[in-house]
Amino acid sequence: RHPDPYPNPNPHPHPNASPHPHQVEILKSIHHPNIVKLLDVYNSETCVYLVMELVTGGHLQARLKEKGCYDEAQAKLLLAQVQP
Repeated sequence: RHPDPYPNPNPHPHPNASPHPHQVEILKSIHHPNIVKLLDVYNSETCVYLVMELVTGGHLQARLKEKGCYDEAQAKLLLAQVQP
């Protein structure tokens, strides 16, 4: 097992941490080529597991660390890819 690159900062989750079923259905209904798809959600006593579409190409956080920051023009181009 690989170590979690993004460990949970709060190991004691709030008892009402489960997503609302309506929120899950909305997220599952989003179909866009530049937005990762939520496939399913599983709840345990202590965690909520989100099953997401496999996305290759690396982590956004790593990309931001590597690049530094985006100027307004670059950010505008990136965000235009996400808009319908």
